[in-house]
Amino acid sequence: MYPSVVLASRSVARRRLLEGAGVVLSACEDAALDEDELLRGFADEARGAETSESAAAAAAMTLAEMKALRVSARCPGVFVVGGDQIVARRRGDVCEWLGKPRDLGEAREQLCGHSGTTSVLVTAAVVARDGERVWGVVERPRAEFRRFSAEDADAVLGLQGEETLLAAGSCLFEGAGLGLVSRLEGDFFSVLGLPLLGLLSFLREQPLS
Repeated sequence: MYPSVVLASRSVARRRLLEGAGVVLSACEDAALDEDELLRGFADEARGAETSESAAAAAAMTLAEMKALRVSARCPGVFVVGGDQIVARRRGDVCEWLGKPRDLGEAREQLCGHSGTTSVLVTAAVVARDGERVWGVVERPRAEFRRFSAEDADAVLGLQGEETLLAAGSCLFEGAGLGLVSRLEGDFFSVLGLPLLGLLSFLREQPLS
């Protein structure tokens, strides 16, 4: 039903979503980008912008495209899917961008910081083939977090374990992290890290190899 693809990511969530939908992954390859450094650069450029979520959407799309194109250069003749998610957490008039935590200490800090806040889960996907972008989309679902204690965050972190380090904002919405949330708005697949419905629609239109 779908052509096989290469996933330009180490994301367990994205791999599960694609395989669960019946997409055959011929490989999963790390694009080996310094995402922390790139995200800091995009955030510095966007600082003070009136629409920080829009700037985050542009940054997520750029990062997804960079991943897809880098891996596509190594994998000619196949569709390569790159994805990225930036958690744009708003506190009053301040919008903070969160990527993947560097370690479990930073993950705890990110989780504790979600208490009583609302975040836009800016989620982008890009498909490349033979070094050229052929499709892309960005979605902006929202998550409202309930007020919770540091002990609650520690309990979630204990259940999520090392997989936490692969989640932007440290919250696994398909796992224990969902218990910290009071409300979700928007496409749930995008909440999990991939605009799956749009991607599947694109892949269905492509000839099977």
